[in-house]
Amino acid sequence: MRVPRKNSLHKRPLALSTRGAKHLSTNGLHTQGVTDEKKTIMYPASVRISSLYHAPYHVANAERVISLVDPDMVIPHVPPTTPHLVKRVRDVPWNIGSYAPTIDLVREVLDFAGTKDKILIHCHAGMSRSVSSAIGIMIQRGATIAQAIEAIETYEKDVGYSTAPNMLILEYADSILGMHGLLYEAVDEYFYGAYPLTVFTGKL
Repeated sequence: MRVPRKNSLHKRPLALSTRGAKHLSTNGLHTQGVTDEKKTIMYPASVRISSLYHAPYHVANAERVISLVDPDMVIPHVPPTTPHLVKRVRDVPWNIGSYAPTIDLVREVLDFAGTKDKILIHCHAGMSRSVSSAIGIMIQRGATIAQAIEAIETYEKDVGYSTAPNMLILEYADSILGMHGLLYEAVDEYFYGAYPLTVFTGKL
């Protein structure tokens, strides 16, 4: 798994050096007509991220709910009138195994999220699967890459801990949204730029 920078609540400024950083202010997708950044739909206005534990506290304010959880996890109760997408998926960085993230899963998440409903998306800890999916949803809803990253920083400050986006989910979202690697590169450098790709062995 990728290891986020230790000081991740104070990550490097958004003025990054990668190819993707040059396009942080415009993603070339759904930006036409989005002229006022304050009107851009992002966290927490219509995209709410949560852990499994805290999800029940946010369900009442959601018009749609997405649960991205391990096969053996119990999901929160959602009113039958609220559309609820449940995907059993593990937080792994490779497409191996029955419950690894797939491009079809990410496409289903984005299709279900749509472009305007207030949505609650949660995984187990609210740190990886839900965060990477929320970034894709915000981009789909018109946010720039910079705005999406800033929204995640707002979320980190709200909950008091760092996030570690699942980069396989981001890779699929990048492809589906036609970002040509720009979204993946910007998020990868911003959240993991100080550390190489590392295989988790049980010791950090």
